[in-house]
Amino acid sequence: MKAFIFLSICLMVFSSGSVFAGSDSPVDPVAELQDAALNYEAAAEAHMNLARNFLGSLQEEPSEENAAQRRNRRTSNAGLELQAAEQLMSAAGNFDHAARAWNAAAQADPDRDSRAFFRESGREARKRATSLIRRAAALAEHAALEYAAVNDLRNQSRASHRAGRIREQLADRR
Repeated sequence: MKAFIFLSICLMVFSSGSVFAGSDSPVDPVAELQDAALNYEAAAEAHMNLARNFLGSLQEEPSEENAAQRRNRRTSNAGLELQAAEQLMSAAGNFDHAARAWNAAAQADPDRDSRAFFRESGREARKRATSLIRRAAALAEHAALEYAAVNDLRNQSRASHRAGRIREQLADRR
């Protein structure tokens, strides 16, 4: 039994050597930063798609509905708008991460043309983040109005508070 355990350990040690064979190769910081930025942008796109899905689920006002149905529809739509706003804020955060990675890649790359490309990519990511924050604030504000219209004060307060926090974040951007 001890021999089996010893052989198993030896086999694991020798096989892990092939897994880590490339670990001695140098790391290219520019390539890693570029990959990081692309990963952040992919995450942002996923959050944006989630937000679109929430907004696509909004219920339109039917030609006829009673007061209870109207209240339920408006409450449901407000909740979807608030969820979409959260997804847009997450997307904006990922675009901000991407912008930082692009700018770090620009600083790390000795090639002037690449630096210019990375800087421009960083600026574009930052602009997209700002645009998403604006949209998130508008959605949260509209959700608060919808909650107010149905006299759902607790959710109105929550949505208004979230809209205020988003507007503060927007004001801090340069």
